[in-house]
Amino acid sequence: MAIVLVNGDITGAVRQAETWGELLDILDAQCAVREDVVTAVRLGGVDRPAFRSPSLRAMPLGADAEVCVETARPADLIRDTLDEAEKVTATIVEAAMCLGGSFRGQDVTGANLALANFADSLGSLVVVTSTVAQATGVDLSVTGDGRVSAVQMINNLIGHTETLLRAQNAHDWTAVADAIEYDIASTVRRWPMVLKAIRESARLLATTAA
Repeated sequence: MAIVLVNGDITGAVRQAETWGELLDILDAQCAVREDVVTAVRLGGVDRPAFRSPSLRAMPLGADAEVCVETARPADLIRDTLDEAEKVTATIVEAAMCLGGSFRGQDVTGANLALANFADSLGSLVVVTSTVAQATGVDLSVTGDGRVSAVQMINNLIGHTETLLRAQNAHDWTAVADAIEYDIASTVRRWPMVLKAIRESARLLATTAA
């Protein structure tokens, strides 16, 4: 039977389960009672980010398996996620300025390589924003930066990215730099206002539900 440590608790809670999926179901049921959720899992000394994937759920648990689990209340998880997303926006804007300078300079090859990571960061910010909004019941079509909705801001980012890609294919590095420094960075600078609006809307929805 696996030895389960929850949030560092070393009481040695023993759970009868043949696979990780069976154990996860048990843990989810316990979390539901405490009104929290499983947020991170370490199996056999290895972090498992995709701990809910079907392939990992089918993994057998040995008799001496050690399972380390972290849990959090949904409200705390949402707050932490929004805090982290806000920090990421500042990092993206800083990266945009550096990347734009690279495209205007001599290191175009290095800039093109860095562009992939930059695009990934943008995509992750959009996904996190959409996921948190969905989890909190916030409508991004009516929540935004005070000027336009978050949906429109996301569409603007998509449009700016398409402009960037066309300029990149044409080897118009000045246009690429302009799209990054002026269009994309400008939109991301306003993103914290979207996150703040989501935070406030989520708080009001939670208060109403209570």
